[in-house]
Parts: sequence; structure tokens; C-alpha cells
Amino acid sequence: MSSVPSILLAILGLGFLIIVHEAGHFLVARWSGMTVRRFSIGFGPALAKFDRWGTTFQIGAIPLGGFVQVDGLDPRDGTPPDDPGSYANKPFHLRFAMNLGGSAANYLFAFLALWAFFGFWRQVPTPPIEVTQVLEGSPAERSGMQAGDLITGTSTLAFSKIDEFGQALQGAGPDGRVTLVGTRSGAEQTWVVRPEPSPDGSRLMVGLVYRPKGFVEEPMGLVPGAEVALSQVIRISADSARALLGLLNAKTRKNIEFQGPPGIVEELSTAIRGSTASALQALAVISAALGWMNLLPIPGLDGSRLLFLLVGLVRRKEIDPRVEVVIHTVGLIFLFGLIISISIGDLLK
Repeated sequence: MSSVPSILLAILGLGFLIIVHEAGHFLVARWSGMTVRRFSIGFGPALAKFDRWGTTFQIGAIPLGGFVQVDGLDPRDGTPPDDPGSYANKPFHLRFAMNLGGSAANYLFAFLALWAFFGFWRQVPTPPIEVTQVLEGSPAERSGMQAGDLITGTSTLAFSKIDEFGQALQGAGPDGRVTLVGTRSGAEQTWVVRPEPSPDGSRLMVGLVYRPKGFVEEPMGLVPGAEVALSQVIRISADSARALLGLLNAKTRKNIEFQGPPGIVEELSTAIRGSTASALQALAVISAALGWMNLLPIPGLDGSRLLFLLVGLVRRKEIDPRVEVVIHTVGLIFLFGLIISISIGDLLK
């Protein structure tokens, strides 16, 4: 598949994940008896819209996320104080569930997609390993590796599984070196690398991007697939948390990169060009990451609304909705600016 169709499919895939998130809010709001005025993918003027079930469904001109407009969520929307469909008139547990619904939907989709992948459709990558990019100044570059090289093993082991490559790096000898063997344009090659710690210090890396040259199907089955899917969702959240904590460390901060929509689309596009299974797995990973990110207590995100609800519960006095709206508005402006800045960086790359 050429890059243009895969990029278009990736954009649709990212839009689908936004729909999943907003659908979580929408369904919980409707189930709770709240009036939902608008379901929007994107912000700004509507490019297309239709009305159904008392809700306007639309596509906004600014593709930076989405929102569900619930009566009473914004105290300035003119909803009557005694309106039974107002968010403001619902009990704590329903308002909490509505704000949690988006991330819950993202996590549910991630779990189901990974369950399908591992349980029924798992494709196990097989050697050799093709180097697609060598990072500047990395151990791989110093060893003489180039994009297009094929790694088949170490000086003492021929790889039979892709995982053995990572294990070989983690098991570097007393001198910290690993001798890798492979080919370049059919000619045998040897590279001596000294792996370095990753930005978060959790593993050793040599600074290259690679992909397997082949796949074999090895589905795990119903129950084992569900167990692995759940563990993967937890791992994605833990990795996201470690990356965020890494920003607090001056040594690791410079090595952490965030991606905006263009960067995410590029990664998803690459997965789509690989195989349907890899695309499904990539969608699941992005969905879980979106679910986790939206739970952060940052003004403008769902996590901040959940935090305000919890603070009000502890204080036994809710925070003034007008103050909360101002805080969320400022947060959204900041987030939009950050997303635009990161996206520009993605495009410049």
C-alpha cells in the first residue's frame, strides 16, 4: 500500500478513536438521563452535521479532538436550574461516571482489540531483523550499522525469535559489548555495539529502529489472549506514566519526545502498511494511551473534572461551576497551543 492511502486510513483511524472516546461520554450521559445537545468530532464551525435523538452530530473544522455538549455542564449555557436533564442536577456518581466514560471507552476498545489480536489473530515476528533507521550518535551508528542492514544473531546465537535481539542487548558481557552478525546487500557483516541505558533507565538500547522481515500466525486462544491483552493495557499505562515522570528528571527529559496528531498518524500509517494485525495493535496502543492521558488532572481534560468532583465530595461543598469553567477554558487554550506546537515539530521532522 502506498503512503497516501495509508495516511488517509490512519487519519480515519485516529478519528475513530476520538469517536470511541466521545461515545463513552455520550452513552453514559444518555443512560444517566442527561440531555446531550451536541456530539462533535473536531472543534469550530461545523463542516457537516445532522440531528438524531435530540442531539446534533457534527464534524468540526479544527481536527484537534472532540467534545460532547451536555446541558448544565457549562453554567453559562442557559439550562433552567430545575431541568431534570441537566448535568448539574444529577447525583455525584452519575456525573463522575459521565466524565469517566470517555477514558473507559478507550480502555475497553484497547482491551478488545488486543484480545482479538492475541487471542485469534496474533502474528509473531520472525528474524532476520531489518534496520530501518540508525539514530545519530548512537552505539549502532558508532558500530557502522546502516539502514537496510539485516541482523540475524550474535556471535554465539542465531536468532529464532525477535525477542532474542532485546535479550541479547540486556545480557551484554562484562565489558558491556555485544557482537551482532548479519548481512548488508548479501555480504556478511559484524557489528560490535555497547548498549546504553534508555531515557527512563529501564533497559539497554543501541539506538536503532528496526522491523522483522517475516511473520507467523500463532493465536493464543480465548483465555490466554484476554490475560495478555489486560497485561498489555496495564503496561501501556505504566509506560505512559514513566514517560511523564521522566520529565521531572533533567537527565531523561531531553530524551523524551511527545507526538501530536501528525506524529501519531505517521506511526499508525506505518503500522497499516505492515499488516492489518499490526494496524489493529497500533490502534489499541494509541487508544489506551489516549484513555490514560485524558485521566490526567490537567485543566481541560476529563481528569481535572473528576478531580474537582472528588474535591467537592471531600469538602462537602462543590467548587463554584463558574470558577471551574474558567479553569477548564484556560487549560484548553494551553492544551491547544501545546498540541499545535508539537504538531508543527512533527511536520518539520
